[in-house]
Amino acid sequence: RRREEDETSETDGDTEVVTTTRKPSSTSSPDKSSTQVPTKIRVRISDEERQQREKQKANRERRATEARRVGRAEAEGR
Repeated sequence: RRREEDETSETDGDTEVVTTTRKPSSTSSPDKSSTQVPTKIRVRISDEERQQREKQKANRERRATEARRVGRAEAEGR
C-alpha cells in the first residue's frame, strides 16, 4: 500500500493541492469509458503540519542515504 506514487501534491502558499486518481465503483459510474477520475482536493495545512512533513521528508531522505551507504559498505566488506 504505497500512497506516494499515485498521489502527487504541489504546495502553493498554505494550501496544498492533492491530486488523487480514484477508480469509481461500477455502480456509481455507468460510463465505463472513464475508469479513472482525477479529483483535485484543496487542503489547508497548518505551519506545524508543514514542518512535520518537511521533517519526515528529511528523515526519509537521510534514512535512504544511510541505507545506501551501509549496503555499499557491506558489499565492499565481502
